[in-house]
Amino acid sequence: MKVRLWVGDTLWEDLTEEQQAEWSRKAGEIYGDIVLDRVVEMMNQGKSKAEIMSYLGLI
Repeated sequence: MKVRLWVGDTLWEDLTEEQQAEWSRKAGEIYGDIVLDRVVEMMNQGKSKAEIMSYLGLI
């Protein structure tokens, strides 16, 4: 399977290494924020440590 990733109207592989690094950093920050929000939500719902660890893929 081949996946083509576009950033705006530019194909990922056509970006410079610096641009790829910047977009990777941005995507990582966004994903981290989403995961953190979900973990906080799970804690507020009273989910067990095991459930949260499972969501994080740590068990």
